[in-house]
Amino acid sequence: MKSAERPCRTASLKAQRLRPCQKLRSASSSHFACRPGQLRHIRISAFVGQASDHRGRPNKSFKPTPLHGHNLSRYVACSIVAVQRRGLTQVLAGMPIERIDSEDDLVAASAEAGRLLQLIQDYCAAQDRTHVDYPEAKVRFPRGFIRTALTQRHRLAFIENRALRGNLAYTLILSDTVLWLSLRTDVWGIPREMLVKLYGFLIGSLCESITKNYLHSRCGQNYKRRNALMLDQGIIDEPLREDLDWLWDMRNNMHLFQLERLEYINAYNDQFHRRVVRTFRRLLAALEADHANAS
Repeated sequence: MKSAERPCRTASLKAQRLRPCQKLRSASSSHFACRPGQLRHIRISAFVGQASDHRGRPNKSFKPTPLHGHNLSRYVACSIVAVQRRGLTQVLAGMPIERIDSEDDLVAASAEAGRLLQLIQDYCAAQDRTHVDYPEAKVRFPRGFIRTALTQRHRLAFIENRALRGNLAYTLILSDTVLWLSLRTDVWGIPREMLVKLYGFLIGSLCESITKNYLHSRCGQNYKRRNALMLDQGIIDEPLREDLDWLWDMRNNMHLFQLERLEYINAYNDQFHRRVVRTFRRLLAALEADHANAS
């Protein structure tokens, strides 16, 4: 590096192995991408807001919010490939991200969204007021992830009771909301495990109501006996019966007074979640096939 170039005081980072060295310029900073095997310092100006308007006139209300420490390291590592692709990206220039065109853009956008959410939380917490005092702190929940009630009702066409079919669809909407928290955030430890547990509760309750209604004229007994009847009648196979019984046992952990030990050590992990999803989907497929054969 030339002697005239000095690392920024607030951010001196080692670049990842990227494409051949090129220099990207802006009014406030220089960025370097290095040849494979080389390590160079990168001068960063990453802030929120814009120093001038669209005509280039100074923005007197501009207050840069610099990134520091681990957040800056993660932010730059996520963004630098996107920087190369676009020249000086809107991310590092403090401009809003208008679209995502690649995996690199996705990583950079996710890092920025998480950083801003943390700033919102830090500000609200520092004011020593309740969360309801800040309705302006609400962020827009992304549309498109939660499936509609119509979509969910179509999955339950074999349920003839219209009211029950609608209520099952609403519970599936709740399960999608829980699923978003698990898949789209880095929540971990006990909070994430309890989200997985809650998802299992919801799906277990759905299975209970679905089998109760579907077999109302054939079996008025409890959940596991209904599973045994479906096995005897060839509606489900033995592996699905075992999974349905397991799901019911896990669902009954909602009765906290019956638990004999702390759930700090638990089985609410990714494998648990996948088994819950697989069991529910297989039950829907089995009942749909049985309903079609009976029609």
